[in-house]
Amino acid sequence: MKLVRELMHSPVVAVAPGDPLRKALRLMNEHHIRQLPVVAYGHLAGILTDRDIRLHVIHLEDRYENGGSFNDALEAPVEGVMTRDVKVLRPGQTLLDALNLFILEKFGGAPVVEAGDRVIGILTYLDLLVELRNTVERE
Repeated sequence: MKLVRELMHSPVVAVAPGDPLRKALRLMNEHHIRQLPVVAYGHLAGILTDRDIRLHVIHLEDRYENGGSFNDALEAPVEGVMTRDVKVLRPGQTLLDALNLFILEKFGGAPVVEAGDRVIGILTYLDLLVELRNTVERE
């Protein structure tokens, strides 16, 4: 069975905790991705997903009712919106491990980390679907 390291994307597009949401959204749009690892000093600090951003925007009225604006919201640092408790994959795990994680947690992707939570890649559900398609085509 194939391993995560064989399908993961590397290098990873990432942001820092202090980067503004505007930068994260621009990167997501430019690279056609839905999640960005948040990296501080070379180590995983969190993950920012399109869902995290949607939830942030939904609460704009509550957060910015005192004269703030949508532009203010986009200048908010990533660390205030990101998910901190990140489920990760290791490069030596199998694709079945990745599938089980994605199904159990209803994830669209997960960062791939080495010892010390150093981000070395990312694996998404699309990577797994492409592999499934390739397998079916070979049959």
